[in-house]
Amino acid sequence: MISPFEIVAPPISGLGKFTIFLIQEMGRIAVFFFKGFLLIFSIPIQLSKIIHQVYFIGMKSVFVVSLTAAFRATTRW
Repeated sequence: MISPFEIVAPPISGLGKFTIFLIQEMGRIAVFFFKGFLLIFSIPIQLSKIIHQVYFIGMKSVFVVSLTAAFRATTRW
């Protein structure tokens, strides 16, 4: 004979596992948020990477700016 506990236990067990999973995920999200928040206010000591990126972005945009300026110069409003 099947006891009532055997019928009720699997859904309740699944609900408990899901609840624990949600709490763990909320904890992971909170840790991620707080680490990101703290990193906003830390001073990056990567000046060489910043200079490299500024140079890269500037040199890659010269063609686009020139092309846009050329089309702008040929159209009249």
